[in-house]
Amino acid sequence: MSIEDPRFRPGSRPQSPEPSRRRHHAGAEEPETREYIGWIDLGDGNRIPLSVFAGDVDEAYERVVEQYGDGHELSIWNEEEANTWR
Repeated sequence: MSIEDPRFRPGSRPQSPEPSRRRHHAGAEEPETREYIGWIDLGDGNRIPLSVFAGDVDEAYERVVEQYGDGHELSIWNEEEANTWR
């Protein structure tokens, strides 16, 4: 964990990146982060696997677009949400 990491607090133990509801210094709840998995096709027909930690699927999608750029075919989902009865 680096100093630039927002979860870093001097003298604290490193925190796990696992999904959880942690409280920050102001006492308000931070959004729950979950792992979103999927794939992206960069145009060569090969699908590259994805793994992104985010608060929701829209945030996960935005992070993938930030990294790879817009206009690629991609699919992203959270396993817990995918297995929930609707």
